[in-house]
Amino acid sequence: MEESAGTPMPSITITMDESDFVQLWTVHTAWSGAGWRDHAGPFEAVGAGTVEYHWEQAYWTGDNWPAVMLLRSFLASIGHDCQVVVDTTDDPAYHGYVVLTDYLDPTAAG
Repeated sequence: MEESAGTPMPSITITMDESDFVQLWTVHTAWSGAGWRDHAGPFEAVGAGTVEYHWEQAYWTGDNWPAVMLLRSFLASIGHDCQVVVDTTDDPAYHGYVVLTDYLDPTAAG
């Protein structure tokens, strides 16, 4: 659908919960205090800014930008901020987008 001048693009509403959140990421780990700052070379901030290391959790989504969009939207809906970075490592398990946040997915805690 093409946007014409002055006509807003349509929006959609997606309903998801914590059980859907877990389906969007491939790898999870603690971020703050976990030594990731020492590996700063492979991380690049998406958009303006620098990679921040105060976040508690990291969720890798690979090259799946739609998963990043859904993770960000879900986190915002439950009152959690986040930052998106890219892991440029050659390790296929970790390569791709990473959503940094203070939200701990209950399934990742166990």
